Amino acid sequence: MRIPKPGSLISACCTALVLATAPQDGLAQDGAKFGFVNISQVITQSDEGRAEAAELEAVGAGMEEELTERRRELEALVQQYEETVSSGEPDTALRARIERLQRELERDVRQAQSDVDTSRQDRIQALGNKAVELVRRFARENGYTAIFRTDGGQVVYAAPEADITDRIIEAYNEAHPVD
Repeated sequence: MRIPKPGSLISACCTALVLATAPQDGLAQDGAKFGFVNISQVITQSDEGRAEAAELEAVGAGMEEELTERRRELEALVQQYEETVSSGEPDTALRARIERLQRELERDVRQAQSDVDTSRQDRIQALGNKAVELVRRFARENGYTAIFRTDGGQVVYAAPEADITDRIIEAYNEAHPVD
């Protein structure tokens, strides 16, 4: 029998086999304790994560409202221009203004979306960093040997009773209360 090299695919499979055959309570034969957590779920279901999502939604709604008002103004100008065309005397200055406003609106829509996306990513990263730090502290305080993430496809199987996500959400809410 060949001994697998650390870091090899065989080594990873052996580790997975050991974890998969660990008793259901997350405690291995040698006293090692393993847990599983879904960090994405912690982010989206924690009180702070929900508050951040609501705030981001409000910001996005405010931007959308402003852009909608500008669209309406542009539509009114287009209708005004169409009336000049119907009368046989198209207003070329109005047409130029409409084209300029359309370009500005398109640019502002792209910028607003980019701003919201950037803010969302920054908030997710900050919440994720807090959650990971909390998982580390939780693991130390509760005697875990290792805690694995179930989001991102890293874990093929975890017994439901080994999933500590709900406990992490509770600890997160206690550590980072929302005012």
